Amino acid sequence: MNIPACISPQFVRLLGKRSRTVAAAALISIALIGCGGNADKVKTNSYKNDGLLGTTQGNPNNPANPQYHTYAADTQLIKSTLQQISGIRSSSIIMNGPNVYVNLDLTDDTPLEEAMRIKNEAQTKVSQMMPRYNVKVSTNKSRMLNGVK
Repeated sequence: MNIPACISPQFVRLLGKRSRTVAAAALISIALIGCGGNADKVKTNSYKNDGLLGTTQGNPNNPANPQYHTYAADTQLIKSTLQQISGIRSSSIIMNGPNVYVNLDLTDDTPLEEAMRIKNEAQTKVSQMMPRYNVKVSTNKSRMLNGVK
């Protein structure tokens, strides 16, 4: 190795010892920091043993997720909710993306005030049951409710 004339051989030997000392000190401090004493405070996450590292709980669109719903399952939930409301003869449900259209068939002798109550109750219950959808409820008496004969 060619050493420039302005650098003395003693400086080179000193530099070599210093760099080894600095490197050793750095390694010791890194080892002490890395092996710190707070290992008892570390918590690990445990995942459900679903074969997917717990992702079934985090992804609502994963069919393995217990909260996963299809349009058929959502329709059944809406129908069961509507069955709890008295005065509804039958209902039809149309799902289109984020929208749910519910048409209620009320008996012919249902008064307008009762029809309005049933429509509002259905709107409230279905909206609470399915908050991810925009729910629109109509009845076979909707024309009369809107003032059209």
